[in-house]
Amino acid sequence: VQTPAKATHPEYAPIGNLRQQRIEQFLDLKDLADRTRQTYAQQLKWFSDWIDKDWQEINLNDVRRYKLYLEQERQLKPNSVALALSSLKSFYTWLKLAGYVSDNPMTAVSVPRPAPGKGQNLEGYQVDALVKALEERGETASRDAAIVCLLFFSGLRANEVSGLNVGDYNGVEVIIRNAKHDSTGRVPVNRQTHEAIRDYLLERWIQTQESLSESDPMFVSHSPRTLGERLGYQGIYYM
Repeated sequence: VQTPAKATHPEYAPIGNLRQQRIEQFLDLKDLADRTRQTYAQQLKWFSDWIDKDWQEINLNDVRRYKLYLEQERQLKPNSVALALSSLKSFYTWLKLAGYVSDNPMTAVSVPRPAPGKGQNLEGYQVDALVKALEERGETASRDAAIVCLLFFSGLRANEVSGLNVGDYNGVEVIIRNAKHDSTGRVPVNRQTHEAIRDYLLERWIQTQESLSESDPMFVSHSPRTLGERLGYQGIYYM
């Protein structure tokens, strides 16, 4: 008499392995600088270890609890909390587009802004991650990326960025007309800042099909009320 064969069941990868697999897919498909990739990997692993849930099961309440955990238990500064949430926003945007989740719990989550006060000193990899996160902003993405580079890589103040004209950039440095003590300041820019400014001005020219004069404001508002006008200090602060 033959012994009935045992029923076989498909093997499923443990949830933890699948979570990590999604992170690796995300990192492999994004065109990221090495430091930015490391930052995303670290931030997403920290969240994955903390939540211990499949990505599909995570909801808005989970994200709110994580934010409170970062702020209250780990006592992270606003910039670090913003970096963690920005990483999750980018990741969930990709998960939704790839069809791995049906809902994006990050849609209703606001990324905290640093409190006004002393300038914030960010590491290079943090600026890279911030610039990458700005890519999700649609029509203001290239403008905002150029502004962030000027603020953090070149050390300009918000009012100095607001006061820049197109002619104040010569491809190597920016000229600050309203520098302290009524002097004219010259600030060199790195390659990333140069590329960000170049891409933004090229995009502006393509959109308007009008040549930009040297006296035109470098950065303009996209708000319906002040569309095309110089982007002011408040517009940069609340960007």
